[in-house]
Amino acid sequence: MVNGMMRRLFPVVAVSLILTLCITSCIPTSAPTLAPATEPAPVPSPAPTPIPAPTPAPAPTPAPAPTPAPTPTPIPMIKLVLSPPEVDGSQVTINGVVTSEKTKVIRMHWVWGDGSSGDSWFAATHTYDQAGTYTIDVTAYDNFERKVTETTMVTIELPKPAPAPAPAPAPAPAPAYQKIMYVMKAGWSVGTFISFRKKLEAGDNITGLAEIGGVYVNDPYTKWYFQIVDPDGKIEYSWLGGHGIGLSGDPVHLDFNRVASMSGVYSIRVISNSHYPLNLYIKITPENWWYHESGSAKYAWFVTKE
Repeated sequence: MVNGMMRRLFPVVAVSLILTLCITSCIPTSAPTLAPATEPAPVPSPAPTPIPAPTPAPAPTPAPAPTPAPTPTPIPMIKLVLSPPEVDGSQVTINGVVTSEKTKVIRMHWVWGDGSSGDSWFAATHTYDQAGTYTIDVTAYDNFERKVTETTMVTIELPKPAPAPAPAPAPAPAPAYQKIMYVMKAGWSVGTFISFRKKLEAGDNITGLAEIGGVYVNDPYTKWYFQIVDPDGKIEYSWLGGHGIGLSGDPVHLDFNRVASMSGVYSIRVISNSHYPLNLYIKITPENWWYHESGSAKYAWFVTKE
């Protein structure tokens, strides 16, 4: 083992010795020759120290700008809305709405356009003296003395004076009556009659008075009818005279007032069952009723006009 190590170290030691000998042989053995001494160079004078420039005074610090005052928040305006005027003759009434969000409306002033004015809340009423068209100004004020104005117009038409009443019409003349006087004579028979006729228009009045009396007034069986008959033969009006007519000696009075229900020939007739004469007096309108016929169911009879 020792021999192995020696064999490995020997080349290294040999190389190191050879390098040492080469270096030694190459370095000279004599001392170097010194250069002759020279006088020292003069030391230059130091440059003068420059005088520093004066330091400028610092610029004055500007004063801070004043802080602007805060802008006040605007107060909302008053809102005023007018309704259309309501006119009643010479009087006008105006309604509406006034509001303000952050203030208080303290009054409303009205200028009516006819020289008058005043304060009033809604609804405001005014009466005009003359007809015409007027401009109305309405101003609302709040507690900051702010105001807002709205305008409307109204037309007044005063009623015209009532015309003088027309004179009362002259009274209509009394209707003209036709007077008919007959005496009916017949034997004992039911259905003795006399009739008168006239052509009428629907709506015509049949008005009048009938007087019927008996010559012999003590007959308790006497009956008679006063009738108005339409163009179709239908009895529109019938009035029955009772038994023993005229027992007091006075004739029976019958007022009648009917209206023709249709156009055509109407009849007025008196029917009697008496075998005694009957006095018939009729006063009737309209005029110009004509005698039509008379007859008896059984016995001969006659009619005399007086």
